[in-house]
Amino acid sequence: MDLDPNDERPHAPTDDGDWRETWGFDLADVDLVGALRLTLIPAQRVCSWWTLVEGPDVGLIVVRDDAVALPRRPESLEIRADGLWGELVCETPFEHWGIALEAFGLRVDDPNDEVGERLPVGLDLEWELTGSPSRVELDGGARITHPGRVHGDLLVADERIAVNAAARRDHAWGRIPPEAWPPSL
Repeated sequence: MDLDPNDERPHAPTDDGDWRETWGFDLADVDLVGALRLTLIPAQRVCSWWTLVEGPDVGLIVVRDDAVALPRRPESLEIRADGLWGELVCETPFEHWGIALEAFGLRVDDPNDEVGERLPVGLDLEWELTGSPSRVELDGGARITHPGRVHGDLLVADERIAVNAAARRDHAWGRIPPEAWPPSL
C-alpha cells in the first residue's frame, strides 16, 4: 500500500460541519493502559484533547478539555488552554511520533466523574512503528491505523513512571462521527 507522507499532516477542512480530524494513541501493558485523542473540529473553531490512563500505581487519571482553541499554526498539532499544553509531533511519517503533555488532571473512580483529586500530569513519550499500516477510505477522507510501541515517561504528581507498551496509532479525517467518552481501554 502506498501512503502519502502528507497524510500525516493536518488536512484542509471542507465546508461540511461534520468534518473532523483526529489523531489517537492507545497503549496497553501489564500495569498500564491508556488512550490519548486530539480531535480538530474546524467548523466549531475548537479541538478536544483527551488523555485517560489507568494502572495500579496511578489509579484512573483523566485529562479532558473539549473546548480548546485550534492550534495557532495550521501545520501544528500543539494546543494550549488553561492548565493544558499538549503537542503531537510527526518525527518520521508513519514511523515515529513524539507525544508531550503538561496539564492538570483528575484522579477519579469513574472516567465520567467531574470531581476528583486534582494533580499535575505529564507525558514525554515516543511512538514507533512495529507493523504495517492499514488505510480505510471514509466519507471525504480516510483512517490510517498501525501497530507500534510507545516508550518514555508518564508523570503524575511527583511520580515518574516508565512506559514501554504495545500501542496502536490512528489518524482519521473527513466526515467522521464524534467519538464517545470515555475511550475504551
